[in-house]
Amino acid sequence: MTINRTDWSRQFAFCWLCGRSAGWHNVEPVTLQTHELVGNSRRAKALTIPAAWFRCCQFCHPQLSSSPTPELLAKLLALKLRYDPENYDLEAVNKLLSPNRRGGWSDGPVTQSDVDAMTRVIFGGSERC
Repeated sequence: MTINRTDWSRQFAFCWLCGRSAGWHNVEPVTLQTHELVGNSRRAKALTIPAAWFRCCQFCHPQLSSSPTPELLAKLLALKLRYDPENYDLEAVNKLLSPNRRGGWSDGPVTQSDVDAMTRVIFGGSERC
């Protein structure tokens, strides 16, 4: 079953980067937004693929690039794997990043080893989520 972005976003009550939840914090309202891990000319396709969606607040969203470095993308994918494992699909994200690549995408711009290493950095331990 395919999920739409609105229903998908309602599943997550906090920013995956800073942990803020929607509502009032101090004197500022916090709203949650959905960021596409892949942007620019590939954004239209990314809007339809849950593997490319990332939950963040309006304070963290401007810090995210539509063309993240491989290291930043590995970090975002590690967070995606932790908080949205049902929609984690590295191959789908790599296909969006390199749509004209010949051969497989498992060794694309970001590998599972990159994501696993970043998971250990962020969360500690060696287990996959």
